[in-house]
Amino acid sequence: MMQISPGHVLLAVFTLTDITDLAHYAALISLEEKQRAARFKHPQHQDRYTAFHGMMRETLARYVPNETAATLQFHHTENGKPYLPHHPDIQFNLSHTDDVAVLAITHQACIGVDIETQKPLDFDALAKRFFSADEYALLSLYPDDTPEKTRAFYQLWTGKEAYLKALGLGIADHLKEFSLALEPLRIATTRLSAMTPWTLQTQDYLSNYIITFATMQEVRFVEMS
Repeated sequence: MMQISPGHVLLAVFTLTDITDLAHYAALISLEEKQRAARFKHPQHQDRYTAFHGMMRETLARYVPNETAATLQFHHTENGKPYLPHHPDIQFNLSHTDDVAVLAITHQACIGVDIETQKPLDFDALAKRFFSADEYALLSLYPDDTPEKTRAFYQLWTGKEAYLKALGLGIADHLKEFSLALEPLRIATTRLSAMTPWTLQTQDYLSNYIITFATMQEVRFVEMS
């Protein structure tokens, strides 16, 4: 069994190009997961859910005793965040965009993660709708149509999602109840939790993906695989 220690964040990145045998992953997931996969309209999305959840199970099983990927049992919080009731020391969160997913794992500390494809959007309109007033003002400082503004928007967006996912809260209902700041990415104000000891950190993947995690601990080591 592998170990994960306090202050350590593991980021495991999965891609659909890793899949050689979808049936292998289908055999690992539970009946409930198979039912969730079947709710997706398109076969591509069903396969993506099956593969990413199978990969998640294989990764988590390396960090818990006396379990295999297929025997892991998941429960869900009121807002739908999964957890391992028999292994509470292992905290985790999964996010995906297109054909790439990332699983974040910590020891005991709550964790949320978000991955997004960085692409041109109407950043000001989105920020006005979803960000706090302070975040909107911060983003407005960056010149339009620049890599710096694109980066700033996606850091704020992924940071907000990761923080709310770490708390196990619904995304839509709480986006304006806190503000993030940049350089470094951090919580500026919040009504949702204590201010410390949160760590928010961004990692790049390939040339166009951004990954941000939020965890309620001081992070000493980030491992990306």
